[in-house]
Amino acid sequence: MSDGTATVVRRLALGLSGLGLLALGGFTAVAAGVRPVRLPSWWPLPGRAAPFLDAHGPSGPTAPGWWPYALAAVCGVAAVALLAGTRPRGPSRLSLAAPDTALRTRALRDAVKARTRTVPGVARCRTRVTGGRRLRLLVQLDVSLHPGATPQEAMPELSALQSVLERALAPRTVLLRVRFRRARLPLPRGGRT
Repeated sequence: MSDGTATVVRRLALGLSGLGLLALGGFTAVAAGVRPVRLPSWWPLPGRAAPFLDAHGPSGPTAPGWWPYALAAVCGVAAVALLAGTRPRGPSRLSLAAPDTALRTRALRDAVKARTRTVPGVARCRTRVTGGRRLRLLVQLDVSLHPGATPQEAMPELSALQSVLERALAPRTVLLRVRFRRARLPLPRGGRT
């Protein structure tokens, strides 16, 4: 599955989960007002006259109808949190210095990824472009190095890449955050030796 398809699938799953939880919370809140609510049979009851808070701390519910509202509140907060995760992080297009020109963020990400993969010692690279507010752009690179390669060998070319990006995206400032990892050695085919 490609990165774009996986992103769409994840966002769709988050959105549907959030809507489902929101519907469950709404149904619970509405159903609590329509018919009398009873606590589940497994719920420990201290007695109907017992206060909710006494000198020793919480003692139990004062009325049997409070828990559907608490469940609705929890479901509502969870739905809002899940739906907030479906929002894209950052702009989809970046305006350039020339009039009426823009660059898609995904195209920039793909170009940076392709350029980073040409750096000697780099095995793989994952790229993320965020920001865009106040003329600041954050480019995050997760670089996997070949065995034997060092970050010091790759940094000069990545610094040059940052200066190229700043010139191309002027007047924006580009912050380049690089995280290096070692690439895993491939396992030999045909089983263990």
